[in-house]
Amino acid sequence: CTSLTSISLPESVTSIGDRAFRNCKSLTSITLPDSLTAIGDYAFSDCDSLTSISLPDSITSIGDYAFSHCSSLASITLPDSITSIGDDAFKNCSSSITLTIPRNSWLEQWCKDNGMRYTYPDSLDWLLD
Repeated sequence: CTSLTSISLPESVTSIGDRAFRNCKSLTSITLPDSLTAIGDYAFSDCDSLTSISLPDSITSIGDYAFSHCSSLASITLPDSITSIGDDAFKNCSSSITLTIPRNSWLEQWCKDNGMRYTYPDSLDWLLD
C-alpha cells in the first residue's frame, strides 16, 4: 500500500486489525468512523507521511506499536473513552509529537509515565505564543 494517500473507513468498521495499514508510506489522511472501538498492533506502524490523527470518542484500545515509527506524526487526539494503550504505541514518532488528552483523565498519568508531551483540548497555551 505504498501509494495509498488517504483512507475513509465506513461506519460498519468497529476495529482495525493488526498490521492493517503498516508501511503505507504515502498515507497522509485517515477518516475513522464513530463506530471504531479498537486499533490493532502495528496497525499504522511506519506510516511516514501521517502528520496528525483524531480518534473517535468510541475508541477504547490502541494496540502495541500501533503508531510506531510514524516519523511525521506530530499530533494525535485521544478521547476519554480509551481504557488501554499498548506497549510503545507511539515509539519513534516525531520528536515533537503532542497528545491532546482530556483533563483529569488517566491518560495524563500515562503520558507522564511514558514521557509523552501532552496538552488539553481546552488549553489556552496558544495565547502565550
